[in-house]
Amino acid sequence: MMVRIPRVFTLSILDTILEMIALGIVERNRLATRTDLERETVNDYLELARWLGWLEDEGVITLSEVGRRYVGDIEARDPMMRRALTSTPLLCRARAEEEWPEQPDRAIAEVVARDTTLDELEIQRRAEGIAELLDRVDASNRQTPPALPSLRDALPEPGSVPLDLFGIPDEAESLLETMEVNCVGDLLEVDPDGLRSNRDWDDAAIESLLERRSDARNLIEHPSEEWLELAGRLRRAGVDLQADWREVFIQLPTRAESGLARLELQTVGDVITAVLLGDLTHLTGIGPGTVRDVRDQFDIILEHGYDYYLYGPGGRPETISALADRMLDSLTEEDRTILEMRYLEGETFEAIGEAFELTRQRIRQKVQDYLKTLGAQYGELAESLTRSLIEALESGPGVLHRKRVVLLTGCSNLYRVLLVVLLNDEDAYLWHDHFIANIPSSRLERDIVARCRRGIADAHAMELSWNEGLRIARREGWILDKRGWRDLLRAIWEMDVDARGVFENRWTNKGDRIARVIKEARRAVDLETIAERYQARYATEAEAEATARRVQPFVKKHPDIYTIDNGEYIHEHALSLKRDFLERAVNWCVERLRGETSAVSVKGLLEQMGNSDLALESDLEGLNWYLLRDALLRHDDITGFHNTFNVAWEPTYEHEGVTLLDRVRSILRGTDAPMTARDVVEALPEDFEVNPHSVENYLISQPFSIKIEAHTYLHRNSLRLDEETLDRLVERAVMQLPEDGTVLSTTRLLEHLDGSDAFDPLLERDGASGILWGLLRHDERVQVGSRRLVARGEHRHDVLLERAILDVVDRIGPAYPREIDEALDTKFGFDIPESRVYRHARELADQGELRRFPNGLYFSMAIGEERLFEQLESRHDELTRSARRADMDRYPADDLGILARYLAHSGQFEAAERVLGVLRQQERPEAFREERGELYERVRHRLEQQGEARGPSESRPSAE
Repeated sequence: MMVRIPRVFTLSILDTILEMIALGIVERNRLATRTDLERETVNDYLELARWLGWLEDEGVITLSEVGRRYVGDIEARDPMMRRALTSTPLLCRARAEEEWPEQPDRAIAEVVARDTTLDELEIQRRAEGIAELLDRVDASNRQTPPALPSLRDALPEPGSVPLDLFGIPDEAESLLETMEVNCVGDLLEVDPDGLRSNRDWDDAAIESLLERRSDARNLIEHPSEEWLELAGRLRRAGVDLQADWREVFIQLPTRAESGLARLELQTVGDVITAVLLGDLTHLTGIGPGTVRDVRDQFDIILEHGYDYYLYGPGGRPETISALADRMLDSLTEEDRTILEMRYLEGETFEAIGEAFELTRQRIRQKVQDYLKTLGAQYGELAESLTRSLIEALESGPGVLHRKRVVLLTGCSNLYRVLLVVLLNDEDAYLWHDHFIANIPSSRLERDIVARCRRGIADAHAMELSWNEGLRIARREGWILDKRGWRDLLRAIWEMDVDARGVFENRWTNKGDRIARVIKEARRAVDLETIAERYQARYATEAEAEATARRVQPFVKKHPDIYTIDNGEYIHEHALSLKRDFLERAVNWCVERLRGETSAVSVKGLLEQMGNSDLALESDLEGLNWYLLRDALLRHDDITGFHNTFNVAWEPTYEHEGVTLLDRVRSILRGTDAPMTARDVVEALPEDFEVNPHSVENYLISQPFSIKIEAHTYLHRNSLRLDEETLDRLVERAVMQLPEDGTVLSTTRLLEHLDGSDAFDPLLERDGASGILWGLLRHDERVQVGSRRLVARGEHRHDVLLERAILDVVDRIGPAYPREIDEALDTKFGFDIPESRVYRHARELADQGELRRFPNGLYFSMAIGEERLFEQLESRHDELTRSARRADMDRYPADDLGILARYLAHSGQFEAAERVLGVLRQQERPEAFREERGELYERVRHRLEQQGEARGPSESRPSAE
């Protein structure tokens, strides 16, 4: 194919067209419109791109694999352009012209003229265009043959050749050591007369040394033409004479490499000088055969080029896929299978060892040896091909979806990409078949995945749209499109988006589930009905029975549930009026109440609203006293009164001339004893009937109130410390919190705060840890949780107790709730009911942050199976008994799969078969065969072997 140079030509336009093609713009008219070029000029650019190798050869406008990498890696564009140009037949012929170094335009023009029937103007235009390409990427200067003087400058002086290569006789070595002679140049400076006049030295040794001196002088005065010629040819073949010889001659025989290393040679030029001007056979352990092997290295480079020497007959692989294929083809069938089992199939070293009847350690060593060997040969190229991918991993969340990887590398096979990345000594792995990650899986599961899951849970909706889920994922750092989001749902949580474009939110809390029960009722329901329906739909044996009293707090607090009548509740979707109208009605009432110092009846507000312009917009029939009061009390500035339909503007409401806030402040300040909101209400005047929730809001939010326990408060002044001292106390406490967000308890935190007399009044009083916890609640740098847990961070929605449980399980390994409870007490210094630990651990398992076996043993999702199995050895009997439980079908398939693999690993094949039998009933046949088939067959085979060993009378019945 002959190159066509566009009439209007710049490399920036070429790059722009290729980038638009990568975005899916492949119609010539659209490309012409976007670039403001004529269609014919666009066609010329497309032909040029195809000639360079950036487009496929079929004729369709599609980027080739090399072209995708060219577009995705801006820094690699110049080297890729240079290589494309130097490998095209046209330029190869042009460079063969004698006048090429001086007049590249003329040489190109002559080749174009010979190969085409174009007119002179078109020939010249194309020649100039190609020359511009070369000039822009500095290819012409790179290919100019070096002059002889510069070659001499790149080679070491012959006088630097070590004397070890001259075969100095043993009797002369002592003379050399005495005179400190090490190389040829040193030998020339030796005075012959001085040597002969010294009667202490042997005459034969002196004469032998003088003969070597004569040889050395001849070497320097008449250097070998072969020396200069070989150096020049190697340089033209692409070898840098100033480079470290160990990095260039990577295939030298071990004996030659050791011998040259002993000579302390540094550069390629040193090696060339030593090989051609000396005699390697004088070195210990090197014979004529090894010298021939060294010369063969030179011959391969000179005959086929340096790329052939490095990468074999196919030359330099230009893409990741080609490099991976070259690497795998260089291995034996067994070695290739081991790598594929490890990185393509994700098998453990132990499983691979069983397949090849080798130990786990031996398999691990083999894999490391493969990567080390391949890295020595292909490492530099691998680093170049994956640079953009590594940068994206390091600058982003540490995990990239398949589509992003393909865009960055041009390779759609993640397994091949991973192999090439591993040659760079990068700790990368294939995560759930659709992602490449380079951060520890424990951090990925507990940090990035967990944050995304919490974001979904915090949406509170039972179903989320595709776009809502994708928005949450992007907010947490994922670089995804819709395809990537779907793969994340499927691979991590075994979920999918349905035909409506929505997916189920598995992580809603109890309040959200109760709200769904009320929503599905489509009418007003009482608490007993809500409890019955919730029990039937969601409650499990592990959860206490749902009762009206237990569901009432969730009903009262949920933003989507409203009181519609005395003891009856309704979901907002079942309201007869629209929510936006309800919000306008609330705003109307708020404006009416603003600035009022006394309470106002909701009934009166509703009557006034009936005579307002708002009533003309919509019928108020669906708005009753209960609904309006409930909606008003959700406003921050509205307060209600116990057992009445009165409401007030909280900032200005007064009783006998005093605001509620002032009364709460005064009551709390008047005692050193902790108080609850109900205690404060009871201390108000008898005719001051205020809702305790309004008082609680003040106690929680106001800076004068220090919450020391659940619903218990102290006034800040009762601490008997001035404000400056309290600020220093808080600052010191914050500084003691780990910066990585590790959870601590204020009980442990107090141990780091003693030693200052200024803090003694606080540190010595009862409940000091609770007071410190209350003080830290008002610091925006600190997260606070129940049971006096605190941590640095900004994610206020985090449940610190759950984070503490996850941390403990990570530290101690698989554990029961009682063991987690004991570790929490030891680590965090507080006593928590085991039932609460059990509840939170179960919720973490339901959310996918922990895993559990049927016997109630919890373990981290992030732990690898090899380490997990080692930690489970002490619980062997317990896990074997758990396989006999009748309720195994209630547990997730992934957890049962791990249990089955552990039982098979530990030789309990009958127990493993029972677990696999449950999974076989749970899963679709094709899914079971794909996920468990190999393990099932292995277990059955071992059971049959055991039956044969016991004999016919003892053999077990068929598992069928």
